[in-house]
Amino acid sequence: LFTYQGETRITNSTFVGNTAVNGGAMSLKKFGVGEGDATVRFSTLTGNTATGNGGAVYFRQDGSADDTMAIINSAFGGNSAGSAGADSYTKYFVAPTSTTTVGSSAFATAGGVVGPTVADGVDGNIVGEALGLGALADNGGPTRTLLPAAGSPLIGAGVPIAGVTTDQRGVARTVPMTIGAVQIFVPGPPPVPTVVAGPPRDVVGEPGDRSAVVSWLPPLSSGSFRVTTYEVVMNDGVQACLVPASTDDTQSCVVEDLVNDDSYVFRVRGLTGAGWGAFSAASEPVVPRAPTILVTGSRSGREVRVEGVAPELAGAEVTPWYRFRGPHRYRAGDGVRTVSVDGTFTWQRMTGKKVYVYFRASDGVRSNRVTIPAK
Repeated sequence: LFTYQGETRITNSTFVGNTAVNGGAMSLKKFGVGEGDATVRFSTLTGNTATGNGGAVYFRQDGSADDTMAIINSAFGGNSAGSAGADSYTKYFVAPTSTTTVGSSAFATAGGVVGPTVADGVDGNIVGEALGLGALADNGGPTRTLLPAAGSPLIGAGVPIAGVTTDQRGVARTVPMTIGAVQIFVPGPPPVPTVVAGPPRDVVGEPGDRSAVVSWLPPLSSGSFRVTTYEVVMNDGVQACLVPASTDDTQSCVVEDLVNDDSYVFRVRGLTGAGWGAFSAASEPVVPRAPTILVTGSRSGREVRVEGVAPELAGAEVTPWYRFRGPHRYRAGDGVRTVSVDGTFTWQRMTGKKVYVYFRASDGVRSNRVTIPAK
């Protein structure tokens, strides 16, 4: 290739086995004022020979303007020159401030560039390392090319250039770029495997009248993501409830429409961005029963008052169990009450919060649950 005047850009081109006096593959000359720049971009030049200077590329500036010669993202290997510059030779006759720049390019042998200083690891250049190219062959596209083999230093070593979106074959140029005329796709790192949540812990069911309150602790590990939702299933896997995860240590939900005197066990699992996690161990069996202790609740300001009737438990002690609004477990309250001879008892507590209360006798008999609204 020979150019005499004007701006020259060589892009996405392969030059193999060419011979000339100066510039075995190309001789780019500039005469006159303001002839423009000469640039070799994304090209591969191998096995070219000059009997004079510049085995692959010969740059010559004879005009009075200060023009720039540049080699960018190009690969050179196996070129030779009878005089100097096995890969590239630059000669300025008139404009001493003209420059030749070389960046992000690869040279199989050192010392093949005359003009600019090119060193391994400087300006993205690779010097003294085999290019790792295959034979000239049909690798797709309208012309034959030299395909970089796996492990070639050209792969991923180039830099993007505005306006250059494909390689010599018409294949898209993608980051990271390949030096030379052929782009090699560089796969990204394999995706990090996602881990689902572990099993929730300490699942407990508190029976009520045709209902149960199921509570649990979060899993020790939520895996790759945080738990957003919990599912409670009972017996043969029938969904009992689906609740959003809370920031509290204890999570819970109320399961309604159960059959009194039937036995139920509950298991829980958490949902994260990785999918459903492992199920918990089953709870101890829970048997809902119609209450033999009936309670009602009321509020007067901050005072919560519960009144109970348990004629069959006269003289027996009953313990209040309560929890506040939110995913909390029931806990035994202060103020164990003794059922009077007429089968009644009362219990008070100071709180402005919404509270759920039931009573339990020492033999396991439970009352219904009352809900007392917040103040």
